[in-house]
Amino acid sequence: MTNNQKLQIIQRHFKLKGEKVIEICLSDSIYTVYSWRSNPSTNRYRVMPSAKYKLLVLWLIDKGLVASEEELNTILEEA
Repeated sequence: MTNNQKLQIIQRHFKLKGEKVIEICLSDSIYTVYSWRSNPSTNRYRVMPSAKYKLLVLWLIDKGLVASEEELNTILEEA
């Protein structure tokens, strides 16, 4: 599963808006999140960097939404 696919599941599961993802991942624009969520066959598509995904995971753990990365992986597998 790619980071882009994981992002979509995380946003859906935790009801995170694109604006919040920008803040968490220290990104510049809402269009960055849109490009991560785009279909790979489109020109808009960009791969979500591992460092940005890691920031998202650490934020989820820090906020107590998941206890560990293993718990998050379980949520992702069940989706």
